[in-house]
Amino acid sequence: MLSITRSFFITCLLVLGVFNQSTAQEQDNDPVLNDSTSEDEGRRIFAFDWYLQQPIPTGDSFVGSNFTGRLGFGTGLQFYPYKNVYLGGALNFDYFKNDNPLDTGTYDRSHRFNAYFFAGYEFVLHNKFRVGVDVGYGYTQFRNRQSPEQGNGVFRDSGSLLKFRSALEYHFADSFSMVLSPSFEQGFYDIKASPNLIENFETASFFTLSLGVRYHVDNLSNAQRSRQIITEDQELKDLLSRDHDDLSISEKRRKYFLLKKQKRINRRNARRSNLP
Repeated sequence: MLSITRSFFITCLLVLGVFNQSTAQEQDNDPVLNDSTSEDEGRRIFAFDWYLQQPIPTGDSFVGSNFTGRLGFGTGLQFYPYKNVYLGGALNFDYFKNDNPLDTGTYDRSHRFNAYFFAGYEFVLHNKFRVGVDVGYGYTQFRNRQSPEQGNGVFRDSGSLLKFRSALEYHFADSFSMVLSPSFEQGFYDIKASPNLIENFETASFFTLSLGVRYHVDNLSNAQRSRQIITEDQELKDLLSRDHDDLSISEKRRKYFLLKKQKRINRRNARRSNLP
């Protein structure tokens, strides 16, 4: 377990170091960001996530030695009170198959519910990419179910959760991003067991990989908004100048979103021009 934790933190530090250096180089080459007379940078206001996740039990605990993780899901909401600092909360559900009921108790499946708050920081690498790291703390509960042959009973094991998460975000459309998020979780449980086995039931650790969609609202500065409009206008012109059949699937999708955005802007401008 210690080796997994150490590897997770080393990976996060290396990723952050590379991304931070990339961000610094981009800012050095950006006259808008380096102009002391330019307006303050815009910032994100909030983001809402929905994702699927795959939990992988680790270590020698009752979970790591006996459970097989199945696909789960979750949702989260985060706010940005200051620049790239964010605070939020999340709920997620994981499903597990109990491979060895004789070692853990007489039940064959379990699902885990997590509810926790977190705090973190995001590095803005580009208008398309962000990377964030955060730490969370909250409540966790296993809901264990027996099969009909075992008695059809249900019982629960509750505890506290400590979670370390990183997230790579790719902005693919207006207000929408894809998010890939590896995390390491440690649960601390109050489970009654015989003295010679209690150490195996006090904690449980997981490596979880999630993939989801993020809806976000950003408050861009005028300088950033102008630069984004100029870039997107030029990108749309380039796509329109090419034969549609020669475009790749990603280019066709990008063309569709840019045209949709342009129509929306044109409608908004037309409404404003008709105002008294």
